[in-house]
Amino acid sequence: FKIDDPDPEAKHPHVILEDAGVIGKYNRANRSLFHFNEHVSFFVLNVVMASQVLPVETFYLVIVYMIGRVLHQVLYSVGGFGPHALGFGFALVSGATLEMMNLRIFVAFREGW
Repeated sequence: FKIDDPDPEAKHPHVILEDAGVIGKYNRANRSLFHFNEHVSFFVLNVVMASQVLPVETFYLVIVYMIGRVLHQVLYSVGGFGPHALGFGFALVSGATLEMMNLRIFVAFREGW
């Protein structure tokens, strides 16, 4: 973080996240990691539920999700905002597919399979 205020003696100076250089790379990588921490619990829950009925499909979706998260981490830390969208897309699509698989499994069981 750095102070970004024209008056260095201000009572409440503006503090912003450093996004340039090596410190910026570290901050972006750390932010990407915390995004993963925020979303992984829902993904794990969906994996546990879907793997009981469709283990092979779930396995492939987990691989796609992990590739997406690694791409997100690397591309966001190196390239900043924008290039990381490729990894985010992989993770988003695989996570949403897993959720819809669980919804379909639920509906199928409810209807008597």
